[in-house]
Amino acid sequence: MVVISRVKEISQERGKISFFSHGHRLLIEGFTERLYIRSYQDSDLESCLDLYSDEEITKYFDNGKPRTAQQILEYIKERGRRYFDRGEPFGLFSVFLKDSFTFIGQVDLVPTGNPGEVEIGWIFLKDFHNKGYCTEAVQDFLLPLIQGLYKRNYQSTGLTINRIIATAHPKNIASNKIIQKAGLAFYQSSLRYEGNPRNWYSLNLI
Repeated sequence: MVVISRVKEISQERGKISFFSHGHRLLIEGFTERLYIRSYQDSDLESCLDLYSDEEITKYFDNGKPRTAQQILEYIKERGRRYFDRGEPFGLFSVFLKDSFTFIGQVDLVPTGNPGEVEIGWIFLKDFHNKGYCTEAVQDFLLPLIQGLYKRNYQSTGLTINRIIATAHPKNIASNKIIQKAGLAFYQSSLRYEGNPRNWYSLNLI
């Protein structure tokens, strides 16, 4: 597929991010100073069940409610596998400590439905908050991935990727700071996810 051939070029150029094809399915992995990050695999399901069902962790995530096991399965199918199964470099990426391969959370990269626009997000187990891991995953994995796709004129919803957005609950101070450190600028506050407030940020690549 054209998608796979393009992302292979990026892996050769950047060095930190590797891309593999298994049939039509795309697998992506990358290393940062302290982390190993790869596209979701079925072996991550048990960890995801713990992550997305935790009431404290999900307080500011999406609609602010923990998910049931069935809801988590549906979420994983939609966001964790759908794009990778089609050979596209979007979806959920599981994050592990590099020295022990301990699962600590997930980051994601998905099209928003607006031409050329993608959204980034994250959720981490509470034991790994306030240690800089999320900032590291965003700045040293997600942003290089997006920048590489942009340079190769990779499209999202029919237009070359040219804009990154992210949202955070106003009370989630840590996530707001992570977004700002990544270079995204605040542009509005509005409701999302069943009426929950969100600060919206964006970064234009052109």
